[in-house]
Amino acid sequence: MKTTKQLTEREAIAVGVGLPISKKSSLEISNFIKGKSVKRAKKILEDVIEMKIAIPCKKIRSVGHRKGIGPGNYPIKAATFILKIVKSAESNANTKGLNVDNLIIKTIIPNQGSRSYHYGRRRGLKTKSTHIEIIVEEVTQKKEEKVVKKESTKPVEKEIKTETENKTEKEPVEKEIKKEEEKKTETTPIEKKIEEKTETPKEKPEEIKKWLNENLYQKTWKNT
Repeated sequence: MKTTKQLTEREAIAVGVGLPISKKSSLEISNFIKGKSVKRAKKILEDVIEMKIAIPCKKIRSVGHRKGIGPGNYPIKAATFILKIVKSAESNANTKGLNVDNLIIKTIIPNQGSRSYHYGRRRGLKTKSTHIEIIVEEVTQKKEEKVVKKESTKPVEKEIKTETENKTEKEPVEKEIKKEEEKKTETTPIEKKIEEKTETPKEKPEEIKKWLNENLYQKTWKNT
């Protein structure tokens, strides 16, 4: 199976021709793996072979339901063949000089293969055959840095919002405290009168002498 696609410097391809697997199950696996990293895809396929993870079936509805997934299945045979193709695409990328840790499955396309008849006891039935094409791409570090920067700005924005909210909450409380202090400092008219009476003139000693002489004269006159 030849491909007419022109690959870039950061892409690598692997093709499987005439694989004896179902097209439906390979299509479900390809939808589940597409866009994931190569490491993650290999781990998923290995878990499917060991029947630890079920592949969610969105096209095939005549399948039993799994917990937390809905309709799902364990296509072990299809997973083993697709795993081999993924590994071959990874090795092709390595020979091309690409970084294996930054590889992502860009495209995975299952196509219907040629179906010949069975022989012997199963005559009259056609065999299963699919062609699978996997293209792997190396992700640049700049894209990852942009994603990290966008994620890092979010908590800073949250902190700024919380600080502004705290300031707005503190402002009315501070105003109330200032009003109470002003009320305490303010003197009533009665207190003002008392203060005026109790105050003694410090700058006019002559008036003080007159006041004392008058009071003393009154007291002496009463005693007599």
